Amino acid sequence: NGKVSRSKLKEYYSNIDVKILTIHGFFGDAQDWQDVFKHSPFREKCIHYNISGIADKTFLDKETIFKEIPKDSEESKTIEEIMKENKVTHLLGYSLGGRILIEGILEKKINNLPLCLIASNPGISEEEIPSRKKWEEEVTLKISHTSSEEFFKYWYGLNIFTGLQEHKNFQKLLQRRKENFHTGLVTSFNEFSITKTKNYWNSMNVLNGLYVYGENDKKYEEIALKLEPQSQLKIKKIPEGSHFAHWQNPQEFNFIFNQFKK
Repeated sequence: NGKVSRSKLKEYYSNIDVKILTIHGFFGDAQDWQDVFKHSPFREKCIHYNISGIADKTFLDKETIFKEIPKDSEESKTIEEIMKENKVTHLLGYSLGGRILIEGILEKKINNLPLCLIASNPGISEEEIPSRKKWEEEVTLKISHTSSEEFFKYWYGLNIFTGLQEHKNFQKLLQRRKENFHTGLVTSFNEFSITKTKNYWNSMNVLNGLYVYGENDKKYEEIALKLEPQSQLKIKKIPEGSHFAHWQNPQEFNFIFNQFKK
């Protein structure tokens, strides 16, 4: 009848050789993706990349991200080596993780594979930099001088996270975030600032894949609609979600992602 069968898609992707490299967002870790893919055939097909300095208390500068994997690995390898050894077929990045993948591909640090971006910003204009820097200074002050409880009350109170705190599993997520909270995040927040990254808007047309956002995340809806006519990325909206939509509504995200193939 022309409709996509969710059960058939799940069966199909359970049997094909898909390998996905995932990168989380700021304050996140690999567990975020494990939550998302808990009931998905992709659960065993992901290579989760934990960004050092965020998911743990070590620190790697941004350039090193493309040269090493976290310290608990027996041997340092480039992300490209990880991709080759695991025969990675798709890339998946949320927010900061998406920006890292955009930069990696467009600066030819990693291969240009089919890519799923979730609420990632390709860059900001020169005019936007001063106000962004001012806001980031406020955030770093809060990281340095407030408790984890106070900080995340502020962070998840931002408009882009509308509805997240009402999610049935939010308290579990919040507890994990508080356990990972450390003052070294100030250094990482500054290192990965979008004000220090090139503006890639004019190069996005070389990327192939999906751009996903939550229906209640108006900022990234605007970015998605701006991207649609000037890129090859297919735009998909997740209902009942905001900036963390794939975690808020994993069933719908998995349905969208199950259709993601080159």
